[in-house]
Amino acid sequence: MNLHLPPIFQLPTRLQPEELHELEGKIDSLTYNIHEADIVLGNISRRERAIFELRRARLETIPLCKQVTAVPHTDQLHDTASLVVL
Repeated sequence: MNLHLPPIFQLPTRLQPEELHELEGKIDSLTYNIHEADIVLGNISRRERAIFELRRARLETIPLCKQVTAVPHTDQLHDTASLVVL
């Protein structure tokens, strides 16, 4: 089943080139222009690093709230645990 997803940009931070190519094959709506994307994905565990990566791409960040809620997430590509910040 193919999901119809909005344009997605994958941050290359902490990804090997072959991992990025694997994701390109799995995500049909992947874009190479971060400014065209509605969703930005990244393998980043710290809020400060995420803000840095987005600002480096010339995207303005606006904090939505002072408290950050994190939920556990299993990375099926690497079989490791990570956090998804909501």
